[in-house]
Amino acid sequence: MTLGLDVPDWVRDATVEVFRAAVDRGRIERAGRLRVPDGVSVGPETRYCGDDPHQALAVYRPANAGGHFRPPLIVDIHGGGWVYGDLGVNHLYCSRLAELGFMVANVAYRLQPGANLRDQVQDLFAALHWLGAHADECGFDPGNVFLTGDSAGGHLAALISCVDSSGREQRIFGVAPDHGLSIRAVGIVNGVVEGTYRTSPGSPLLDVADRALIKSMCGGDPEAPWRPYRSFAVFMKDVELKPMFVVSGLSDPFYTQTRHLLDYLASRRARVEPLIWPKDRRLGHVFNIMEVDWEESRRTNAAMCDYFRRWLR
Repeated sequence: MTLGLDVPDWVRDATVEVFRAAVDRGRIERAGRLRVPDGVSVGPETRYCGDDPHQALAVYRPANAGGHFRPPLIVDIHGGGWVYGDLGVNHLYCSRLAELGFMVANVAYRLQPGANLRDQVQDLFAALHWLGAHADECGFDPGNVFLTGDSAGGHLAALISCVDSSGREQRIFGVAPDHGLSIRAVGIVNGVVEGTYRTSPGSPLLDVADRALIKSMCGGDPEAPWRPYRSFAVFMKDVELKPMFVVSGLSDPFYTQTRHLLDYLASRRARVEPLIWPKDRRLGHVFNIMEVDWEESRRTNAAMCDYFRRWLR
């Protein structure tokens, strides 16, 4: 099906509100029973650019940070279908990554449809520039930086890593790469890496949502030069790929997108390690982000951090 730009804004806005309400209910419930681990400290919410409240980040410090030790940094990009989210979405997840010995930057960004995909890429690069300028103050090692993202955040993490390596894509998205950070590897969790809501099997409702999504990604302009770059098959083409740790599961409705990504990475002989969970209703979309203390979540997050350690310099 060809994605058009013909979905009325009221349909889009109503769909976003239904999605937001459903996700918020889960967030409130988890916030009542889960806590930041002892020894992990969370810095204040900090505006890295602009005046939108979503252009913010917070830094999580592990218990072993300080003195002469400068831990590596994980930059985490939350999911939310490109239309939802803030620093609270991945707060507990970031605290668990910090518990594993990494400093973690929990990064938010402007949301669609108020922003488009190019705006979101520019926000995330602005966050990288802020982190590069404040590496000494924060106390992390700028030579050992890793990107993570889940769902739509997984798409954005993969996209950012490729834009960081491509002068062509930097010009298309209007960003500068001189942020002073060395990105060593990327972790993609249940990534919606085709830049669509396409699932297998599909549904008419998701077809409508896809048309609304491409409209907001392009800012309503069907000729937007970044429009093709919503898909990994385009933004990864002719780009030197970072090592990738890819998480998904057979119960993830977006698993087909992960499968396509892994097939593509194999064709490129890319450095990749997949972690694919067997079919289990509990282990659905971004389970390790939401239920951070499940055994399977701890194993998933520890495996990703172990992978990152293999790329330290």
